[in-house]
Amino acid sequence: NVWFDKRARFRRWSALLREALATCPHVMCLQEVTAELAELIAASAWLSQRFQSSNVQGSYDVMMLVRKELAVRWWVVPIPSHMGRRCLVADMSVAAEPPGHLDERLHFAGIVRVANVHLESTKPNSQMRARQLDVIFPAIDPNSVHDAGDVRFVVLCGDFNFCSSWDENEQVLQSGFEDVWARLREHEPGFTEDTKRNAMLWDAKGEEDKQVRFDRVLLRRSETLPIGKGTGAADSIELLGTEPFADNLWASDHFGLLARVVA
Repeated sequence: NVWFDKRARFRRWSALLREALATCPHVMCLQEVTAELAELIAASAWLSQRFQSSNVQGSYDVMMLVRKELAVRWWVVPIPSHMGRRCLVADMSVAAEPPGHLDERLHFAGIVRVANVHLESTKPNSQMRARQLDVIFPAIDPNSVHDAGDVRFVVLCGDFNFCSSWDENEQVLQSGFEDVWARLREHEPGFTEDTKRNAMLWDAKGEEDKQVRFDRVLLRRSETLPIGKGTGAADSIELLGTEPFADNLWASDHFGLLARVVA
């Protein structure tokens, strides 16, 4: 979540993009992207040469950048919302392994699906978030959608606006999607909004404490895939943007997530 606040926004967005791009991502998922930030991204010759990007709608939106070597099909899951939220999906073609490179049963060409969402904000909107996930999970799940085709696995990520410790997280636990942070780093809190580590957030919150894991990376593999390499296994996950890039300035009020999934 890039934080649409005007506080040093150009410096923050620049720092955020530099840190994210330094990880050499195949896909970047952003939330709270304003038209202003989208225009800056589109105006960058360096980014345009390397990434294809989705369109932004409304005053702010979710946005994805996908490496140009990946053939991508964009589509949207419409969700109920009073805030203009939507779930943006990218289906990316993955080439089969060269013959003889691996066991024959693993020579599989298919689709990797990444979905990016910003669920309804504020704690009282728990019922709306539940309705949104009720729509999203079956719409993108390769094991429940009739036209899923050759989808290898699905990554659902974004700002969920509820913490993994809250009661409403039960919907995630029952979804069949795996929470990558909980799977790989279950003994670490993984707070993505943390006033004890982010003084800029502390100031923005009026010096009130906040420690929550709102931002998630969820994973769901196709049950038709063979067991082994290339089956959508989560390899690692870590926080980004945890350090200030200038005096009392962090890239965002949220920390980002860097996840590596074997494709």
